[in-house]
Amino acid sequence: MFTALDNSPTDRFPLVVSLSTDDCRTWTPPRTITEPELRPDGSLSFIQASYPSLAEAADGTLLLAWWQRTPAGVNSVLCARLTRAWIEETRRWPKPLRIVAFGDSVTRGVRRGVREYQTFRYLLQRKLAERGFHVETINAGIGSDNTATAMARFDRDVLAVRPALVIIQFGMNDAAMVDPGPRPRQQPRVGLDDYRANLNAMIDRSQAAGIPVLLCTPTPMSRRYVYQDIGAYAEHQDINFMLRRYAQAVRQVAAQRKVPCVDLFSLFVDRPGGLDLIKDGCHPYARGHGLIAEALLEPVARLLKP
Repeated sequence: MFTALDNSPTDRFPLVVSLSTDDCRTWTPPRTITEPELRPDGSLSFIQASYPSLAEAADGTLLLAWWQRTPAGVNSVLCARLTRAWIEETRRWPKPLRIVAFGDSVTRGVRRGVREYQTFRYLLQRKLAERGFHVETINAGIGSDNTATAMARFDRDVLAVRPALVIIQFGMNDAAMVDPGPRPRQQPRVGLDDYRANLNAMIDRSQAAGIPVLLCTPTPMSRRYVYQDIGAYAEHQDINFMLRRYAQAVRQVAAQRKVPCVDLFSLFVDRPGGLDLIKDGCHPYARGHGLIAEALLEPVARLLKP
């Protein structure tokens, strides 16, 4: 039995096919038929590839038709001819190396204005594939999370996955000076000493399991933040007055532990117009995710090499 489906929990793409030879108990790893291209401006070449229909031709090949829609609302019906052997090739593919991206909503990425295919996680996976790496990036980002709350899920989301690499990025919520309400805070949600201790604990547990670690500094905030006029954020000209200290703490921990660090804070702050990419005040959008993926590519490739 063959099936075709859009293989994403959040989008109507990519369109993939798979084969079962045991009455649907197991399936071959999916093989991609089509997925959107990412344009230079961060937009996608199409936003939906769905309603697939499969039929067997007289010569034994498979005919697949599906409906595809562009961001401009242009609809098309596309077709492809497949063979069973081509679909079954995935049985012989090696298992991908797993990379866990462990962090908060910046790592989670997907939000209004950012689709899965525009996140740094997906872009990194694609760039690594172009270099010959067979990898799977796993999303372990949770909105509003900080290093203290994330420790409780470290075993489940990182160690249990047995990844070839874990990318750790926290700080936005650790350094927060406003709580929902909004209610101003006198101190950050997670103090600097505890923040350092939590990062060190994550490194300890990763290294004990033989998992390489890549640390990232938090991405900065901008004056588009909805609570910019509340409490300490209103009192300081630099909205990143506190977050700068947390970014520096990551650099220090990385240096002390001799683990690689990608400085995402500086990536945006030092770039002309970089803070304009933090469109809601605390999250990078499509273009920002592209910058993050580019910054991660070389360090990750080095860590994955045998």
